[in-house]
Amino acid sequence: MTSSSPKSNLCQACQAVITDTGPPPRKRRIELTAAAPEPDKDGLAPTADDESSDEEDSTLSREYTRQLRESDGFDVDVTNPVESFSMHKMKKNETGYFRDLTDIYARLGLHCYNSHKGTNFQLSRVDKFVNYGIFHYYITLEATDPAVDGSCFTFQASLFRDNPVNEAGFRMMTEGCRIKPETPGTGEVISQWGYNDGIDEVYKGSLPNWYSYDALMPLNDQFYHVQDSDILENDWLNLYAEVAMYALQENDSMSLFESWLPLEINKVVVQTFEDVKSKEKLKAANAIFYFSFKNLNAPPHGLCQDHRVIIRRTTDGLPGHICLDINSCTGRNIFKTLPQYR
Repeated sequence: MTSSSPKSNLCQACQAVITDTGPPPRKRRIELTAAAPEPDKDGLAPTADDESSDEEDSTLSREYTRQLRESDGFDVDVTNPVESFSMHKMKKNETGYFRDLTDIYARLGLHCYNSHKGTNFQLSRVDKFVNYGIFHYYITLEATDPAVDGSCFTFQASLFRDNPVNEAGFRMMTEGCRIKPETPGTGEVISQWGYNDGIDEVYKGSLPNWYSYDALMPLNDQFYHVQDSDILENDWLNLYAEVAMYALQENDSMSLFESWLPLEINKVVVQTFEDVKSKEKLKAANAIFYFSFKNLNAPPHGLCQDHRVIIRRTTDGLPGHICLDINSCTGRNIFKTLPQYR
């Protein structure tokens, strides 16, 4: 016989709970769940692929920073997603735009090194360059000095194309050139420009007009008419003329070296406010050069013609720092028709 009465082994209080109010409530099971991910700006929650991509970007960023720091910017081969960066390995016998750019920049870097060290290294080839931003280049190159048994050395040069100032048509600046250190981080320091800091006030402002013929009178010791023998002894004068020609034809689709060179220098006059005599003015840290030259070659849409160009060289006193401001006194009318832009 069954009975609905409470079991006798329970106390009256417990029996009352069971019979009057029912069994005690069951404890709720507590589950810990992750908070829902925040939606992104498009209103979509990030997926596992997004998280994996973020982690990969973070890894690349750390590796990019490490390579940048250890090599001073010259040996970086990973892409940082948040940086404007590219690396170009030069091909053997490469022609065209990159050949023009790296040849001019590398030779100008070597010119800075030679001027500072009293050497005569000549460019053999460009290995690669790393480009930061738009016109900031870290170039690795090979060069030889005939006076040093022709041995080949690897150099690193940092240069950039800056926005022209004071009505100049073109500005190129070097930050330094050095022999590549065997151990990363131990090479000569390459420092950034402070722009007008350290530049003599008389060389600031707009470039001058073409010199007057009275400037070459014997009593005017600011000017020196460069002799043909000086041009032969200082081949960097040809480099300066080629830099000017590069500036003139920069927007042309044809290569400088395959289509516009060689040049024939007719006359060079140098002006400096430094207290140096005759051809020693060529070595002045700050000087203004008046070039008259002709391009002996031109593509079908170009012109072979005489050019008059003013180049101002300034420095802030730091080794490897040279700034070239360039203006053409004959204009940029070197084309029969408007050039095609790259």
